[in-house]
Amino acid sequence: MYAGTTIRDGSGRFIGVHQKIDRVARRNIEPILPDWCDFPDIKNILHFEGKNGPDGVKRKSPAVDEPWHFINPDDPNDT
Repeated sequence: MYAGTTIRDGSGRFIGVHQKIDRVARRNIEPILPDWCDFPDIKNILHFEGKNGPDGVKRKSPAVDEPWHFINPDDPNDT
């Protein structure tokens, strides 16, 4: 994750281990996706890194309405 004030407008697009893992994973899953599958492209996946992802929620408004979990582990219908 990010530490300090390293989250900037472009920080989630091209730097960091998470972005590299996202790119490699997306490239490797592409051949096995069925034609009917509407899987997000890498641009959409990387959009949720940095300020637009879970780290950004805490950065934009620290300790204000922060969810305990982004996914409720006790709710089987929460996907």
